Amino acid sequence: MFQYTGDPKSIRDIVWFGAYGNTNIGDDLIFFSLRKFIPEKYRIQLSCRFIGTHPEYGVETFNRYNRKDWIKRIKHADMCLLGGGGLFEYYKASY
Repeated sequence: MFQYTGDPKSIRDIVWFGAYGNTNIGDDLIFFSLRKFIPEKYRIQLSCRFIGTHPEYGVETFNRYNRKDWIKRIKHADMCLLGGGGLFEYYKASY
């Protein structure tokens, strides 16, 4: 298990990965519920269907399908949160 050994006061940027904004109320409830416990001083970047600062989420959002963008954001983040919102998906042919 990973354990953060740095100074918790140094955490400012959080990248949060999931499948938010896809009309699945359960996924979004996970975000809104956990968001209440994170102080406003943190900059949250949320992988989402919407791009920019979406008023419904109140945080910066980015396209979750752009892997190059993921890597850039992870490199510059102080913390990454994974989960909530069907992070892993499968597709089945419908023929």
